[in-house]
Amino acid sequence: MTRLHVVSAATRPTSSGRPLAQWVTEQVRERGGFEVTAVDLAEIALPFLDEPEYASTGNYAHQHTRDWSALVDSADAFLFVLPMYNGGFTAPFKNAIDFLYNEWKGKPVGIVSYSGGPTGGARRPRCCCRCSPGSACCPPRAPSRSRGSRS
Repeated sequence: MTRLHVVSAATRPTSSGRPLAQWVTEQVRERGGFEVTAVDLAEIALPFLDEPEYASTGNYAHQHTRDWSALVDSADAFLFVLPMYNGGFTAPFKNAIDFLYNEWKGKPVGIVSYSGGPTGGARRPRCCCRCSPGSACCPPRAPSRSRGSRS
């Protein structure tokens, strides 16, 4: 069975991202076809990138990076639940991506983006394509719009 990690990229304690990620996880489980793991970047609590070597070497000096590597490597695909802050993705999300390289390669990615603003998070997928390592994981170009988003 395909192992899907639903990753909540919200780290603010009051963010609506965690409940949304939980709901998405429940929906995927009910639909079936995946072994689903919920991953919360707030709980992972990675420090800002502190590895002395490039991620592409796979030589990790810190246990938190080795743990993060094992978690990401164990997935076949990802569904990122991402808030939009100031028109872009969050720093903790980019940091989590930057910690690793080979572990992301060739794995499909889906994105659920959201925002309290007028776009409803519709710009998120385009931003994320630029930060995917080696374009190894990238969502479709055309984001789907939520009921609450406006053009």
